Amino acid sequence: TKSFNFTMGINSTITTDGSVHATVDAFDGIMYLEDLQPHRSFATVHFPQTDSSAFQTVNLTQFTPIDDMEAFTTFNTWLLVNNTLRVTVKGDTYVHISGLSKAYPVTFQKTIEMPGLAAFNGSTVQNLNISISGFGDGTNMRGTTTIPNRSLVTFEIVSFATQPVATAAWLAEVFEKSRL
Repeated sequence: TKSFNFTMGINSTITTDGSVHATVDAFDGIMYLEDLQPHRSFATVHFPQTDSSAFQTVNLTQFTPIDDMEAFTTFNTWLLVNNTLRVTVKGDTYVHISGLSKAYPVTFQKTIEMPGLAAFNGSTVQNLNISISGFGDGTNMRGTTTIPNRSLVTFEIVSFATQPVATAAWLAEVFEKSRL
């Protein structure tokens, strides 16, 4: 994880009856929250060329720059506080049909409803230790936290003894923004 980017992984399959032989050109698809107007892209996904095989696996893992940090922050807020959210990927490409010399323009648009984190509902803390004077590493609270991840998103969480993963003030700010 680095500032202003993330790693995108998409694992999917395409099935057709295989009767028409065609190739779909590689294309870029923008991602945005479907239920928030105006639609503002927060990331661009690079899709590879595909064909009309009866069954095809399309797996992507790519370094993805953030197109619009404010739109990406809104996406993350919605992911954090909602039970579900709808995300759309949209892009223009061309289809080449076997035996025809012309390439036909098409627009790919797919909206998925994905589970959100539901404000970490169901999180638990066990083995909690609080020290008023602080521990030797500068922290004053330790515990084992279980945070359910109902989403399709995998998170990389890193914590150093002197830098918390999240602060109560940050979480309060995120929840307040979600109410707007």
